[in-house]
Amino acid sequence: MEQERPEFLYEDHPDYPGWKRWGFKDATRYNAFLGETIVRADGHRAFVRMTPGRQHSNLADRVHGGALLGFIDVALFAAARSFGLIGAGRR
Repeated sequence: MEQERPEFLYEDHPDYPGWKRWGFKDATRYNAFLGETIVRADGHRAFVRMTPGRQHSNLADRVHGGALLGFIDVALFAAARSFGLIGAGRR
């Protein structure tokens, strides 16, 4: 697996055994809007979770489609990265 970049957080989650905290260390980046993102690799599958909050809701008090699409984008990257399939950031 590729060496972790200093810009990324990837560490054991203290409240969810078997899960890793994942994201940028810089809270001013896009991913921060999703809140905490956690990932777990399990065989050939990866699970990625976020906890939606009011900031992710629309006027119907449902998760906004834009927030879902943003999560999908981040989840695809986080899953592939957790398997060491892709790298990120400047080199």
